[in-house]
Amino acid sequence: NLLTNAIKFSPVGTSIELRISRPHADQIQFDVIDQGAGVPDEKKAAIFEPYHSNDRAEDIAKIGLGLTFCKTVAEAHGGEISVRDNDPKGSIFSLCLPTY
Repeated sequence: NLLTNAIKFSPVGTSIELRISRPHADQIQFDVIDQGAGVPDEKKAAIFEPYHSNDRAEDIAKIGLGLTFCKTVAEAHGGEISVRDNDPKGSIFSLCLPTY
């Protein structure tokens, strides 16, 4: 879902990056980095709630459960999901999971 969203919300010709790291010995982190329009600060928490949609993407078919499902699965496995800005443009969605 994170990769699909990055593709949907990124302009043609831009890069989408997937980074995998180990921030701690007992964690693995997946970062999906795009160069799209980004997520406004006031919507960063709301996008993980059911039936939220991005107002800037009226032409993209969606039901508003993708990021909610990602959050539910991450938390069920003891992890977390978050979003932050990718300067100068775009978003970084991070999924951090325990390695146990």
